[in-house]
Amino acid sequence: MKNGCMNKANKLLIISVVFGIVSIQTYAETKDKAKFGIKGGVNASTMLVSLPTSGDYTQYNTKYKYNMGFNAGMFVEFPLTKTFSFQPELMLSAKGMRNESYILQTPPSTMGYTTLELHSITKTSLLYIDLPLYLKFGFDLNNSSKLIAGIGPYFAYGIYGKMNSEFVFSTSSNHWIGKKNIFREDEINFNESTWVNLGGWSTNVISWIREPYWYKSIKQLDGGISGFIGYELHNNWMVTATYDVGLLNLLYPVEKWDEKLEGTMYNRTISISLGYKF
Repeated sequence: MKNGCMNKANKLLIISVVFGIVSIQTYAETKDKAKFGIKGGVNASTMLVSLPTSGDYTQYNTKYKYNMGFNAGMFVEFPLTKTFSFQPELMLSAKGMRNESYILQTPPSTMGYTTLELHSITKTSLLYIDLPLYLKFGFDLNNSSKLIAGIGPYFAYGIYGKMNSEFVFSTSSNHWIGKKNIFREDEINFNESTWVNLGGWSTNVISWIREPYWYKSIKQLDGGISGFIGYELHNNWMVTATYDVGLLNLLYPVEKWDEKLEGTMYNRTISISLGYKF
């Protein structure tokens, strides 16, 4: 898995280098025609997650939902032809996800244990610096507007993140609030002990949680493919819809239950932005 991630990163790096060379040459040839701009808007982000299941008697049902955020930054457009241009951007982008999990433990009755259930609601908020590199297309619709679209690689670096979780244990009144800093090597901290006395035995409910990023930080470097489509007026105002597909696995493998767990987590972000070129 590590080699696969490195291969993806290397491919994105090669693509970005090619785009960078093109941008330098284009700037030298068209610097007097280059246009700078600003843009900002809203994000709807989630993550494509696949996690291993460990434990003979534990079942997991997790729903991953969208988290709302924002995007804001600047761009520069270098014209290549009348139709094509190169457009790198530097954006601050808030991403993340919300997920709701039901964890059910059903040991055999011969063990003397009862069925137990843990319900959790989690919100993960991440802040990235994004660098998308677009090859942009523009098609005139009439004398006052044109259809625009772009595609290219993007790199992103996580600068801040946090996770807030709420847990309810089915067989008692226990209720926990947990917090964790993302992009840092710390475990989730709860407002009280997570050990529960069930009469003849006790359990630590945290041992049921399989999400690896709750035990170890996720990777700060992200990268993938980004594409947008939009509408641009000849007075330099524009509106765009963007979709980012992360291709780098953000999860580190972790040790749990005396085994190595390797999962995958990829960013997915939809953005709506309003921009203006100077």
